[in-house]
Amino acid sequence: MFKNIEISNFRGIKNLLIDDFSRVNIFVGPNNSGKTTILEALFLTVGMSNPQLALNVNSFRELLHSENNDFRFNFRGLDYNNKITLKSFIEKDGRRSLDITPIYSKGIIRKVSDREAPTTNVPTGITDTSMVSDSSTNFEAIGLNFDFKKSQKKYHSEITLEKNQISLFIDQKYKESLNARFFTANAMYSSLPDRIDMIQRDKKKAPLIEALKKIDPKIIDIALSKTRIVYVDIGIDQMIPINLMGYGFSKVCALIANLLVTKDGYIYIDEIENGLHHETLAILWDAIIAAAAKYNVQIFLSTHSYEAIKTLLSVVTTNDYNKEDIRLFLTQKMRDNSHKCYKYDFENLKANINSEIEIRGKLIG
Repeated sequence: MFKNIEISNFRGIKNLLIDDFSRVNIFVGPNNSGKTTILEALFLTVGMSNPQLALNVNSFRELLHSENNDFRFNFRGLDYNNKITLKSFIEKDGRRSLDITPIYSKGIIRKVSDREAPTTNVPTGITDTSMVSDSSTNFEAIGLNFDFKKSQKKYHSEITLEKNQISLFIDQKYKESLNARFFTANAMYSSLPDRIDMIQRDKKKAPLIEALKKIDPKIIDIALSKTRIVYVDIGIDQMIPINLMGYGFSKVCALIANLLVTKDGYIYIDEIENGLHHETLAILWDAIIAAAAKYNVQIFLSTHSYEAIKTLLSVVTTNDYNKEDIRLFLTQKMRDNSHKCYKYDFENLKANINSEIEIRGKLIG
């Protein structure tokens, strides 16, 4: 599991160290306090050897790249002089470090044959290209320099975009395959057909159906059609599309399905409470905590909901889950635009909630 992360010059965060992560980590705080940025930084650190992720974190925010200068979205103050540095520590793996910097050139032309281009999913409207050139001394590419304690070596990847064409270059001397999934508030459901397909293949439908029965006891089965529509059996003559079961049901199904196929990996969820009834939240927390422990998944998520936090405390207490698996972090943007993060373990969180103390922070003008 990740134990900590230090973020420098990424998005709006100048410098922030967050320590003592556990299995289920919840980020709270006012709008624009850095919660989503922290999730994105952790996601980048998981996949340091994959330059595609530096594009993905922008596409999550519906920021698509049409020119080189659009890479400025990742840099603090939109200033390329602010080098991005992400440092973290993973149990049994040790220190990890990623630097993201601009690259300037003098008309150098590189071919894909010089370095093998990885096969990755590129945001809509952008395709791979076999050659990249720049006839000026201006900005040419983004460089990702990363290293691991175990390797004792430094590696380098690049992203170049010109005229809506993108090239990814990666140092093939090091490859890793950490299993991680990132979900924005509205993007979780789109992955469901692929997850149901994997679950059917791996014969993991039983725990998914068991969890869904807690929402609707009539659930008998779930299946994926040849046309990639997810169907649910509720005991009538025909199975019905999951879309007719409501957004909350579909979201819980998608999250649990992703937990089941992310063994020994990481899941990041932005604004988990969106569209969920308070009783559904209890079912969701129960599924998250149980599946995270069973399948060795580390969870990082954000929420604005006080009710969601209170429900979490109730679920952990009622089901006698391991209280050490729970951490809550309050992120706060200060008047000088610096960021601070305050940690609550389960007992501290419970004491504050029982005393009706606001633990979600406040806007600082």
